[in-house]
Amino acid sequence: MDEMRFYADAGSDELQSIAEETIAKITGSPAGRMINPFDPMFLEGKTGPLQARTLKIPDLFVSAQGHAFADFLDDDIERVASSYVRSMAPDVALAREFGDINMREALRQIQEDADRRTTESPGKSAAIQQEARRAQNDLIAIAKRLRGTYNLGQDPTGWSQWTARRVKEWNVLRLMGSVVASSISDPMKLLVTHGFRGNVDLFSTLATNFKGLRVSLDQAKEMSAGLDLVMSRGGMLWDAFDDFGGHSRFDQTMQAATKKFGRLTLMDPWNATLKQLSGAMTVNRVLRASMDLANGRISKTQRSKLAKSGIGPEMAMEIAEQYRKHGGMHGRLWLANANEWDSTDMARRAAAALRAAVRREADITIVTPGQERPLWTSGTVGSVIAQFRTFQLVSIQRTLIPAMQELDAAVITALAGMIALGMLSERLKGVIHGKEDKGPPKTTAEWVYAGVANSGVIGWLTDVDQTLHKVTRGNVSANRILAGSDRPISRFASQNVTGSMLGPSFGAAQDVMTTLGAAATGDVSQADIRAVRRLLPYQNLFWLSRALRAGEQGAMSNLGIPERRAN
Repeated sequence: MDEMRFYADAGSDELQSIAEETIAKITGSPAGRMINPFDPMFLEGKTGPLQARTLKIPDLFVSAQGHAFADFLDDDIERVASSYVRSMAPDVALAREFGDINMREALRQIQEDADRRTTESPGKSAAIQQEARRAQNDLIAIAKRLRGTYNLGQDPTGWSQWTARRVKEWNVLRLMGSVVASSISDPMKLLVTHGFRGNVDLFSTLATNFKGLRVSLDQAKEMSAGLDLVMSRGGMLWDAFDDFGGHSRFDQTMQAATKKFGRLTLMDPWNATLKQLSGAMTVNRVLRASMDLANGRISKTQRSKLAKSGIGPEMAMEIAEQYRKHGGMHGRLWLANANEWDSTDMARRAAAALRAAVRREADITIVTPGQERPLWTSGTVGSVIAQFRTFQLVSIQRTLIPAMQELDAAVITALAGMIALGMLSERLKGVIHGKEDKGPPKTTAEWVYAGVANSGVIGWLTDVDQTLHKVTRGNVSANRILAGSDRPISRFASQNVTGSMLGPSFGAAQDVMTTLGAAATGDVSQADIRAVRRLLPYQNLFWLSRALRAGEQGAMSNLGIPERRAN
């Protein structure tokens, strides 16, 4: 206990100051990073991700007020490990990219560039310096978002942050039960991203050789693609994870339910399989293109795709060299065996580049929100408003723009396939949920609109159009103009105006207030009962939804509850 003696002679004011500084350091640090207040490095502000991470107080220590220190320790190994990884991984990446986790050199270079431009154009100094500060703030904000600490305020366990996290978790449990039906067009994104002609040999192996399929999926998992089923990433995908606070029984129950919800909805195995298939296709493409480059017969298209995957000619040559030594084939499936590559620095960099390409393509193919989404969606209020919309916000960059850049017959066919599956999604959700809305589209134009909207091809433009549809009561929208329909698509059918504009949390608040008003006046309609049901967890699970709605409708009919309010 030498550390305890370090401040043995300190006065009460000094000890109080150290305690307050320790609390501030812990709550203001990335999740999972523990602080040693007795380490002089701590007082100098030099602690980093590889410093000792212990708060050196005996577990059995009991304060003068009778509080045991062990009562405040988190003994959930899964939560601790998850928090540790979410803290360490961004810091390691930042240190690798910028030299240190505080990005001092990058921030200095931005300022030096601004100073140089100011000297060259003194009349524009104010604008140049403002632009530099904005760039520096954006870089710092992105680093904080990687750590999960962006816009958390001084106390990430405060009531507003706690409420936002619990509300988002509740939204997941009550609204995302049919997410696979909404994602049925995702397989066609494999063709949008990777094409068909260059992967015919892979498809033939995967379709006819079960062992080859298993090998390809295992290879993708080894490169960290498609681990959704193992990691239960539902909370992260829906912006409902919680690395701060949450130690009560209620908090832990909500967190556990949200993490496991992806399995109940089959979203985790669905996403995992598609991402692993994307990983297999990426490995095949990168290895084939690298070998073609080494043999001097690479095409312009192949070279361009390698560059988009972050692999330059020098790295591709090293990948080809390592493949010659350690790679192999299974049928027509290319196997990298990257774990067996040489231990040289260049070989390690080549393996890291291949793994990064696999993960990148997997997250592009099966849209996974990343740093493309606006910063405002990561704040406490912004994340509540944008919940479930971040997929749409990044879909244009992940799907539409790359497709337009490589617009050929294969891409056009794949986009048409996505729209066709979007139509199927509309019909499938009608079957799952029964006839709560006004039924399926009736005209070809309505079907095409629903297919485009459900496929995610045009991303957030669908949300804007459907919000306009709600606000104008169906009188102004693309669906009205092009298809002559005043009905929203299934995804927006049960939303009120507030929910379509400000997200499901504020929409639920309006439903609660409206229903309370109806109950107080005794003028309750079937719409009010359905609004209450939509507040319940698991109410739209695809294997439970239709039966629940049928029972609800029967009960309302037997009780004589009118379809509409009297007033």
